Amino acid sequence: MAKLSIIVFTVLVLLSIIIKNIYLFTIAITGFTIYLIYVYITCVTNRKVYKVEVSEKINLYCKSRLEDSFSFTYISAIVPIVNFDIDFKYIIGNFFTAPFMDQFEFIYIINAIVWLVMFISIERYIKIDSKQGILYKEGLILENGRLYRFSSVKSYEFKTSFKGIKYRELVLTFDDNKVKTVYIYKDDIEKFKELLK
Repeated sequence: MAKLSIIVFTVLVLLSIIIKNIYLFTIAITGFTIYLIYVYITCVTNRKVYKVEVSEKINLYCKSRLEDSFSFTYISAIVPIVNFDIDFKYIIGNFFTAPFMDQFEFIYIINAIVWLVMFISIERYIKIDSKQGILYKEGLILENGRLYRFSSVKSYEFKTSFKGIKYRELVLTFDDNKVKTVYIYKDDIEKFKELLK
């Protein structure tokens, strides 16, 4: 869903720039902003809902794969290749008659500020979430706030991790064919096998 949203967003933005249509650009970029806000609210809401369904927290190292790539992927996406020396006062007063690139830069910068706030908020949420623990007796509560129950695991596999020799990637395939990957310590493999019985 996230990848599809980013692809659609990118295509619409590029199309709007090619045809120089500020309305299409505004719709595309504002849509992406609304999507980010929706993602954050959904993550927080899901965690509150599913947290009441779990009991005992398991004190083993277990980190979501997203934690490593989130900052780079999203923070790099908000660095605009635009001119920040634009005259905001002029554009606000003459938005509909201003040149397309001035309109483009104005809309982009305003949304980029919102994106930055949302990215920082989501990143902070994931870090707090991780400190609170994502591993419970019943399953995993991952970055989207959803509970992935061990009872729904169809198969699992331990793989070598690029994080280092003391880590392993635990790849879980669920009944609905969703695949989730988390990092664990190599020494905890047997403990995770017990949880997944």
